Amino acid sequence: MKKYLYLFLFCLISLNASDTPKTPCDWYNTGHAAYKDEKLNNAYTAWLVAYHQACRDGNLVVFKAAQKGLAQLAEELDQLPEIESRLWLMDNCQRFAGIVPFWFWCLMSLLIFSFLCGVLVLWGTKRSGLLFVFGVAWLLLQIPIIGLYKYNTIKRGIIIDSGVELLSGPDKTYSARCHVGCGDQGVITQERDGWYLIHTKSGKGWGNKKFLVQIGCLQ
Repeated sequence: MKKYLYLFLFCLISLNASDTPKTPCDWYNTGHAAYKDEKLNNAYTAWLVAYHQACRDGNLVVFKAAQKGLAQLAEELDQLPEIESRLWLMDNCQRFAGIVPFWFWCLMSLLIFSFLCGVLVLWGTKRSGLLFVFGVAWLLLQIPIIGLYKYNTIKRGIIIDSGVELLSGPDKTYSARCHVGCGDQGVITQERDGWYLIHTKSGKGWGNKKFLVQIGCLQ
């Protein structure tokens, strides 16, 4: 009886472990194991996921380690023509506005807009020079705000399986549109019943979520 109980507990723990999302460290270790087995494409994909997720989580150690691994793989993949290199890095770690946080830009925009309204209330259109300066400054501040908003809300995906077909609809019954490979990246625009509509360099189509990892927002 105890054997069956232990077996049930083992299966339950394994099921919960499989549902737990991988951390950046897990992805890095997966890539390291694949690299040791000379599965370079799999190592590249795992390190690429670790790179993006570590950037998102602010894990500088894993981020630098994954970045170093990707740089090393770039050289090795170029030296092996039979292995296709897919180093299309959509580097979402490049901050649109440098080290200035998003909330600071919003605060500055709000303050300048308040000054603009104050000038209008106190002097009307008599101070046209101040109105023009505050108006131009407020409009210019919208550029980094819009850019950072897009940066924080875009969804990206990395294909983690080889020979994946993107379909014309969110179901296996739909016809194939294009083929993508392990490590290919794209932008996710829709999600439905465990399927993602992803736009890649090879084309766009629906892919099952088990074949790709979402990076960027809402991860």
